[in-house]
Amino acid sequence: MAAMRERETSYPFTQISAYKVRESRDNLQRECAVVASIAEYLRARPSDRRGSTLLGCTPEDKAHRLKRTPHIIARELGYNLIPAIEALTVEGVPAGDIATFIGSIKAQVDQLLVDCDAIQTEISRSIQGEYDGMKAGNSELMRICNEALDIADLAVAFCERHGLL
Repeated sequence: MAAMRERETSYPFTQISAYKVRESRDNLQRECAVVASIAEYLRARPSDRRGSTLLGCTPEDKAHRLKRTPHIIARELGYNLIPAIEALTVEGVPAGDIATFIGSIKAQVDQLLVDCDAIQTEISRSIQGEYDGMKAGNSELMRICNEALDIADLAVAFCERHGLL
C-alpha cells in the first residue's frame, strides 16, 4: 500500500503505462529465476555446487538475497504492476474494463501480499526452513514468485487484449 501511495504521489503515470506492466512481469520473471537458481544450488551436492550457477547473489549472500524476495515481490506489485494497470486509461482502456480486471485479480493479490508478510516474518528469524523446502522442492519463496508471475502474466494478457503490447 505504501508503494502504491508513493507511485501515485511521486511518479504517477500520465502518458503511458502498458510498458510498465510488461517490465513488471519481466522483473518478476527475474525474481523467479534468482530464487530457482538458489534452489538448484542448494539441491546440488556440496562438492558439485558452483557459485556461477547463482543469479543475483553469491554463495555467501544467498540467504540475504532470499530474505529480500517477499519485499521485492510486494514492492513490484504495489509500486509498478497495480498502478500501471490502474493507469491504462491514459492509453485508452475503458475504466470499467480496468476495474473489472483489477476486481478479478484482487483476491489473489491480497492473499499474495499476506503470504509475503508471513514468509518475510518466518525467514527473518531463520532461513533454514526455506533452504529445507528448496531442497525438497516445496519452496514457499518459489511459490510466491510463481503466483506473482501468474498475476503479472494475466496483466500482460489484459494489455495485449486491448492492443497495447
